[in-house]
Amino acid sequence: MIYCCKTHVEQGLDDIVDKHEAVPIFENVPEEKELLLCEYCTNTAEYKISAG
Repeated sequence: MIYCCKTHVEQGLDDIVDKHEAVPIFENVPEEKELLLCEYCTNTAEYKISAG
């Protein structure tokens, strides 16, 4: 699972596909978890990407 900001969403999708060879599941980060940070920078994560 990867948490990422809008800037790094494509990189997150690519990483999930490369690592798991599966269709990614793309979700918005729930409001109660808004303090999570992007795994590629220090921005607030807006999306959660996981392997399907």
